[in-house]
Amino acid sequence: MVYIKSATQISAQQPLSEAWMTEPQTLEGSYVRSQDPAFRNWLNPMESRRLGRLLKRALVTATEALSKAGITQPDAIITGTGLGCIENTELLLKQMCCEGDDTLKPTNFMQSTHNTISSLIAINGHFHGYNSTYSHKAVSFESAMLDAFLQLRLGDISTALVTGNDEMTPSYFTILQRGGYLGQPGQVPATEASAALVLSTEADGALCELQDIRMSYGTALPTSTMKPDAILIGTNGCEANDSIYDALAARLPSTPLLHYKHLFGEGYSSSALGLYAAAHIVSKGEAPAFMRCDGYNEPLPVNRMLIINHSDGNCFSYTQISNLKPRMRLLDKMFVLVSDDGRQVVLRLNPVHPIYQMHFPGTPITPGMCLVQMLGELLERKAGRKLELKRIVNLKFIRPLSPEESPLLTVAFESLEDIEEEGIQAKGTITANEQVATKFSVIFKAQESSL
Repeated sequence: MVYIKSATQISAQQPLSEAWMTEPQTLEGSYVRSQDPAFRNWLNPMESRRLGRLLKRALVTATEALSKAGITQPDAIITGTGLGCIENTELLLKQMCCEGDDTLKPTNFMQSTHNTISSLIAINGHFHGYNSTYSHKAVSFESAMLDAFLQLRLGDISTALVTGNDEMTPSYFTILQRGGYLGQPGQVPATEASAALVLSTEADGALCELQDIRMSYGTALPTSTMKPDAILIGTNGCEANDSIYDALAARLPSTPLLHYKHLFGEGYSSSALGLYAAAHIVSKGEAPAFMRCDGYNEPLPVNRMLIINHSDGNCFSYTQISNLKPRMRLLDKMFVLVSDDGRQVVLRLNPVHPIYQMHFPGTPITPGMCLVQMLGELLERKAGRKLELKRIVNLKFIRPLSPEESPLLTVAFESLEDIEEEGIQAKGTITANEQVATKFSVIFKAQESSL
């Protein structure tokens, strides 16, 4: 399986932040540049002054994404960019036109190529693994994602940093506006995008699972067993663009639609911001009301999402993500805490919990594994970190526990011992109505993520 461990952005919204999920900034005008953070907090001033803005954004978003994922050496760095460092390209061409090609500045030439972004990230972080760049207009980022996804699924790599980066200069915006591509009445603003996502085969601490990503030349929706809770589409106010999304969404008429370009604008790498936003939405479990296309003013619960993107109505990408299946918490739901003096914990069984409706109807009995999970959750409270069962040394069920006949339980920990390289071994009893119902000796090990 493949997971999105972290996702960061620098865009027209507040940079390196998810504040847009609760306090989005309104984009005004037909052309909006990104909000840059204080680059000096990440980059050496002497080094930074030689870099264009897009390269600085790419370095910072990549650095932050790797830091949040807890990865120091990714196995691959893959970048998608429609135009690369277009600002440096313009400076190079302008100097050639005005001064000739005898005294050209080498910096503008070196930074004008598309693969400069991915290469600079590798050089800056001393990464020596797989490095590639895709430049396919509005599906450049998805091409990079597909490369990483396939390598991860094949087992060739275990981690990958995937980035999407594009800038919008005033002169290039003017050209696109004259051509009717951007800056038209009713259209979202033309913007810039820098997004970095870390993919991994390890689920611990991930935002969500990346279930699938496919690309096609044509509008056929890929077959999938996953029914999404929502579809994220790239409508931008242009009828030619939006009608394509409407036709695709009509094939899943009962699925709510979400949009994002009114928040992040339009550009070749806008879809990178779309997946960034989708990952955080699915991780949180709900989409903000202002992203809904149906006009409802309430957040939309979302655990599975399909993200659709296209380039010029010919090349399509379909990305499916889902929330990580959370472990059902039983403490304070099935087992209600009454008191805890450190050694003895008194719990009240909740007779209306759904588990008792299935185990068993009319004769509710507490399942043995629910008792084991409850012990783990009590130990988590004591240890202050997340634990998982490693081994059951001894577990003896002496009498059944019914929420009706014996609603109060007393969990007595006779001993708690830290076992090197194994975890915490807990020994004790569970009593009800002053009779021992269960004797236990279990070992729980620590997980890396904290509570």
